[in-house]
Amino acid sequence: MKPLIPLVLALTVALLSGQAQAGVNSESVKSAFERMHGLAGTWQGKDDEGQPATVKYEVMSGGSIVTERLQPGPKADEAMLTVYHLDGDKLLCTHYCSRNNQPRMRLESYDTKDGVLDFDFVDATNLASEHEGHMHKLVLKNPDKDHLIQEWSWHENGQQTPAVFHFERKK
Repeated sequence: MKPLIPLVLALTVALLSGQAQAGVNSESVKSAFERMHGLAGTWQGKDDEGQPATVKYEVMSGGSIVTERLQPGPKADEAMLTVYHLDGDKLLCTHYCSRNNQPRMRLESYDTKDGVLDFDFVDATNLASEHEGHMHKLVLKNPDKDHLIQEWSWHENGQQTPAVFHFERKK
C-alpha cells in the first residue's frame, strides 16, 4: 500500500498542474491570437488620468504577427511598439518600451466569453535586473468589437504601478 502513495501524489500533482494551465491550451492560444487579429485598426481613447491616447493594431508578415503602436500622449517620441506572435503553443508579446528595454510577456489566461487576455512577464532585453523599471504585466479587455481596455503594470523596485487606457474603435 505504501508504494502507491507516491504514485497517487504524483498523479494528483499532474492533474492539478493540467487544470492550472487549462486557460492557455493550444486551442485557446490560437483563439486568442485570432482575437488579436480582430483588433486591427485605429482606436482612440484616454488614459486613467484623462489624457488622450491612440493605439493602432496591424496584422503583418502573412498574419504571423500583430503589431500595436501605442501613443500615450502628444509626444511622438513616446510612442511604443508591442509585437504579438505565436511561438508553438504559446502567445508571446515583446514590448519595445520608451525606457529602452524590451520585456517579453506570455499569455497566461484567455477568457473567451469576456474577451480578456492576460499576459505576464517572462524576461527582457536591456534590463540588468527585474528591479529596474519595466512593464511586467498586460491585461487586454475586448468585450466587443468596438471597445478595448489595456491594463499595463509597471514594475520597479518591487512596486507595481498600473496604467490603464480605455479605447473605442475609430470608425
